[in-house]
Amino acid sequence: MDLFTAEIGIAILDKKYRNKGYGTLALKRLIIYAFQELYIQTIGAAILLSNKASINMFKNLGFVVTEIMYKSWPMPNGDLADMKFSQP
Repeated sequence: MDLFTAEIGIAILDKKYRNKGYGTLALKRLIIYAFQELYIQTIGAAILLSNKASINMFKNLGFVVTEIMYKSWPMPNGDLADMKFSQP
């Protein structure tokens, strides 16, 4: 296990709080904390390919796609969804 690597993600389940900048603010603070206080060297995020809002948010935070993982995430209906893995 690499103690200097972390994966982050976010879920804002209540729709009335989406698109208000809360997710971006929370992730910015988490990333700063991870690098400066926990001495994390690598952070990654796995994002559903269908989640355009999250993809754009992570892109705006400086993350770039490093891998596309096809049929890698089990959905509640039993289907397997595609994901992007991004890193800053």
